[in-house]
Amino acid sequence: MRCYRPTTLKLASAHCPRALDFYEENAPVFRDHFAVGIAAHDVLAKIGELALSLGRAPLPEEMTNEGAGIARGLIEQGRVFEGSREPPMSAEDAFAGRDLALEYAMRPDVAWATYDAWYERGFAFDAHWKPVAFTSQARRFRLILDRLEIITEEGEDYAGRLAVVTDYKSAWPTDESELSTYQMRAQAVAVYLAMGADLDGIRLQVTNVRTGKTFPLDLWFESGGREQILAWKAEITDYMDALDKMAAHNRRPARPGLGCLGCPYAMVCDA
Repeated sequence: MRCYRPTTLKLASAHCPRALDFYEENAPVFRDHFAVGIAAHDVLAKIGELALSLGRAPLPEEMTNEGAGIARGLIEQGRVFEGSREPPMSAEDAFAGRDLALEYAMRPDVAWATYDAWYERGFAFDAHWKPVAFTSQARRFRLILDRLEIITEEGEDYAGRLAVVTDYKSAWPTDESELSTYQMRAQAVAVYLAMGADLDGIRLQVTNVRTGKTFPLDLWFESGGREQILAWKAEITDYMDALDKMAAHNRRPARPGLGCLGCPYAMVCDA
């Protein structure tokens, strides 16, 4: 059974279905422009885990030490992603990602100390959207969240337990439009299916670590949020089924055009 991820759905949507073929074939990929973001993500996850273990916000020197360790590991060995070792990262990219993460992490408006947060939290679901083990052979869809936090929100209009799903982005243009991607919609679906019974809503938020700006979207279940998430689940199901049917004809069709700009497989695609 094919297993899809939010990033692969975004890959097919932003570029074209053929790009997904290259991904599944482990074709050579131009990933240099992702490296700084990968390093930044790893450092931010490590700082978050440190905050949980300390029960407080880490000191600047503690963050710096964690960042240095992550950067050295990426340079010496590369990262391990879903059980596979990736090639070592260039020193320039590893250090740039480290510095980007530390600059964001040390902003006075960034809060780290919380007991109800997880970093790099994974979820997986079978073809019927039932939760399964992340490595299960029955998985149809899986994803890893950058940060997941449970808070209690009290406002004039709504109150209750919210799951706050934060996705860190390192691209300069990142803005509220990122909230409408299948990547973010899938994160809402996953949290709702796995934890929704104990929640009153979900807050999706995209954080631009370069500018420090965060763009939120609240989905309160009793105010249309549940219906919206279920509609997204139906769309994602249809999208995965369509991508499967495209693959049944040997290769998925290419969609040459603007989507080729920035495609990580443009250098190996003959379309």
